[in-house]
Amino acid sequence: MDQVTGLVLSADKQPYFHKVVVAAYSPFESFKTENQLSAALGEETSGGEALEKMSQRRLMVNKYAYIGFKDPGGCFSLDWPKESSVHALLKILAYDEDSSWRDVSRFELLFNTLRQSINFDFLALKDKGGQAILLSAADNHVQPSAKSIEEKVDVTQGIFFLKQSTTAQQPLPVPLSSGQTIYSYLLPNLVAEVEDESLVILDEPELYLHPAMEIALINMVKTLLRDTKSNAIVATHSSILAREVERLGIVVLRREEERTTATLPPFETFGQSVELIMGEVFDDYHVRKAYQDSLDDAAAPYANPEVALNNLAESVGDEALAYLASKLDNGQVTVELRTVDEAEDPQG
Repeated sequence: MDQVTGLVLSADKQPYFHKVVVAAYSPFESFKTENQLSAALGEETSGGEALEKMSQRRLMVNKYAYIGFKDPGGCFSLDWPKESSVHALLKILAYDEDSSWRDVSRFELLFNTLRQSINFDFLALKDKGGQAILLSAADNHVQPSAKSIEEKVDVTQGIFFLKQSTTAQQPLPVPLSSGQTIYSYLLPNLVAEVEDESLVILDEPELYLHPAMEIALINMVKTLLRDTKSNAIVATHSSILAREVERLGIVVLRREEERTTATLPPFETFGQSVELIMGEVFDDYHVRKAYQDSLDDAAAPYANPEVALNNLAESVGDEALAYLASKLDNGQVTVELRTVDEAEDPQG
């Protein structure tokens, strides 16, 4: 981010991006907010070469947006993400009103993505009197204009999710998990901020997210990138996200002694099994597991590995079974994949 925005000068020629969008919901991330970046650029460009450097930066990137826990002043805040999500939602509604010719309605994209992981019928904001302002992508819903909402909304209350009840006249609030709450912060801001020719930087977006949310997130990001001719850099430890990207789009970073190596995965990752990606890319094959220590302790009382295998086989999973079998030294090991029914029924 520092190189692309011109904060740190690089010997490499940087590609042009109209906008840089950074999203990071870790309490320990160090990305700058818009105000912090402006201040940093102002400090660095004071002096005789100020005009020349500012001209260079304008050629690199025109806009910058930060999405995360820090408020505009750079202070960590649990309240700011609620407010920023409302601002983002209003921006989305205004964008759709001004860009009706676009193939992708951003509100519909947001609404449908959220519904893949949250069971709701209405997105809702609260006005200054505490009344709900209902928003929906349903064809029969009359959507209020962005301007009319902006005039009366209480942005500090955040976004709410409501579900139509069969027993109550008014839709009822939908409680959210911590992952769904982060989801409701991240997605509106991403949809609102990505513009044509953007660079989107996502720092470990899988934090707090259920796997189904990861899939919905990456699908939404792909749609945004395709619609705006943009690019994304994602730092991740998620095999699920890596499965959605082809091999040439993935760089595996490893710390080796005093340097970091950067390599491609040794196989095609797009549509690959998460087990293989986790094993090879995230080194799961090369790390000793806690269950292996437990199996060693459980097998110790038996006369030999074969007796241990026969007694423990029905109470462990397939990987543990293969681990026990690997201790046999007769070279005659056959491992068959068990069905769910067979695994649950020892007599099956």
